[in-house]
Amino acid sequence: MRIKNKALVSIMILSFLVLLISPIVFSKPPQLYDKIDEDGSDDGKILPDIDKNYIKCIITGGKIEESLCCEGVQNFPNTCVVGACGCPPEFSEEVKICNCGRGKCWNGNGCVEMNL
Repeated sequence: MRIKNKALVSIMILSFLVLLISPIVFSKPPQLYDKIDEDGSDDGKILPDIDKNYIKCIITGGKIEESLCCEGVQNFPNTCVVGACGCPPEFSEEVKICNCGRGKCWNGNGCVEMNL
């Protein structure tokens, strides 16, 4: 009779531990991409210090690169218009750009089809 009681106690302890630990082990971990809107904004909740243009570029299919653009031009200039990156090298400096690939350009909000 004594062996049955020990076995019952062991089963009860094991059941208690499983109930205690299972919500932690089997809960879905938070996903950062679930918190980011389609336009690349997260409303400052997850990534308050990162430039939102990094996210917008990647979400819309671009790659972040560095390129020579005119002095004083900020990171992620509009590549859909001529000008910001059209200066000679001696009047240029490296800035971050969104390379959207062939036939597309960065309009300041995302990669879009070029209008020729």
